[in-house]
Amino acid sequence: MKFITSLIVAFFIALNSFASHVPGGNITYECVGPNQYVVTLTLFEDCGTAFIGFGDQTVGVTNNCGFAFPALSLPPVVYQEEVSQLCASQLPFSECNGGTLPGIFMHVWQDTITLPGACDSWVFSHTSCCRNASTNLVGTGSNFYFETVLNSQTSPCNTSPSVTTQMIPYVCVNQALTYNLGVYEPDGNTMVYSLVNAVTASGTSVPYQAGYSGTNPMNGMTINAVTGDLSFTPTIVGNFVVAVLVQEFDNNGNLVGSLVQDFQFEVINCPANTNPVEPAGITNYTGDGSLIAPNEISMCGGDSFCFDITFTDLNSNDSIFISSNIDLALPGATVTQLTWNSPATAEVCWTASNTVSSPTSVVFSARDNACPIFGMSFYPIIVKVIESTTVGPDQTLCAGDSAAITAEGGTQFQWEALPGGDTIIIGNTFSCDTCASVFAPPSITTTYAVVSDLGGGCVNTDTITVNVVPDFAYTLTQSSTTACIGNEIQLEVTPNIPGSYIYSWSPVTNLNNSSISNPVFTPVAPGVYQYFVQILGPTGCTKYDTI
Repeated sequence: MKFITSLIVAFFIALNSFASHVPGGNITYECVGPNQYVVTLTLFEDCGTAFIGFGDQTVGVTNNCGFAFPALSLPPVVYQEEVSQLCASQLPFSECNGGTLPGIFMHVWQDTITLPGACDSWVFSHTSCCRNASTNLVGTGSNFYFETVLNSQTSPCNTSPSVTTQMIPYVCVNQALTYNLGVYEPDGNTMVYSLVNAVTASGTSVPYQAGYSGTNPMNGMTINAVTGDLSFTPTIVGNFVVAVLVQEFDNNGNLVGSLVQDFQFEVINCPANTNPVEPAGITNYTGDGSLIAPNEISMCGGDSFCFDITFTDLNSNDSIFISSNIDLALPGATVTQLTWNSPATAEVCWTASNTVSSPTSVVFSARDNACPIFGMSFYPIIVKVIESTTVGPDQTLCAGDSAAITAEGGTQFQWEALPGGDTIIIGNTFSCDTCASVFAPPSITTTYAVVSDLGGGCVNTDTITVNVVPDFAYTLTQSSTTACIGNEIQLEVTPNIPGSYIYSWSPVTNLNNSSISNPVFTPVAPGVYQYFVQILGPTGCTKYDTI
């Protein structure tokens, strides 16, 4: 351990003797309303030469549609968060904490803006001095420049991709690696990846050392245009600037936005460690859908699957920890790590939702327990969800009430009631038998089936059962309809049938308890107050009322 640490410390002391401070960053945007976006600038800083202060940062905004718009002054939301690629026991000894081990700070600035109109294209940019020193660029103090593009006329409310992978990566010399940025794209657009020149200003490339270029930032580096995998074997110790262009295309092939992730690989000697080895594909696939490639799944809305993903390590005593960006990409999925020693396996399960953008990419990462700097590897999978017809979960209602049912997936629908339930009589027991959204007041428990015109190989039928349960009555009272400020008014719900009831009052303002049958209301200002109450009965019947 002391030998490994001394080698790493010696390398970084030599490197930082001529280092600047910024090894990477990007700009992203999130649509939150018509022409309204949350713009985020993220910078990574070498702790050995850190001098970025706690203050606003400027992001330029330009367009080609003639709109006048000032530069943004983004306030800080994250300052000096350490993201060093060090094992937990060695973090206190990083440069960020006054030690000698390599350290990286992450800073984030963010604000919400409203653009004056739609345009192809809006360009968000940030530039400053100075880039971290590098092996593949000429000079040691050039400006860095980050740029992100929004085509808000082609895609009125597009959200840019975001990078979820550990930054800035330290990698081992002479060890093959497949690295992935873990890009998450929330709109279901198709992403295309490419290597491009790093720049010092718009359209101005940083000069590269002989033998290097934007498309060859490290000898032999290649990028997979579909998954974003960067594959290479570093042969020289040093810092290497890499710029990855991520372009978004909609279903019609239109370019709707782009982002450049500008960052560094810091290549070091790792004499006693090897990186985990990525899988050849996922295994033990069960459930619905189809495994159409070793790392690509096609499924219908409502389908479920489980599969295993396994990483190995030539260091047999290493533990391997598997993580991913699956919480963003596939909400509701579960990842359970089954084994930690090589081969390390995690089980992944998910039920597909029509609301998840498709296709979506999930990037799994594995890191070992090497210390002080852990090794890592990556494996992306692509999930394509083909839309299916769905009508939501079963419902329970009181006798005499109506169920609101909405079908999704398709444009034309035909409803029927299955045998054993209420007969569909339009205008009486069913509002419309060819509509997407219908109302049904069945007198007995009834299962309804809907068939849509949906194509594409997925299920175009679904059913929903409306359970009709005995009704209950209640009285809703108040001790007074008028009061002085500060006086208490007793509200009370009294059901006519004994049993266990659940109450929910809203809003909760000025109530002593919003989940009992008899809350006390105490007004604090003049006005007319209105409260809503939901009453869930012991059989599942729900009532709503207002006081």
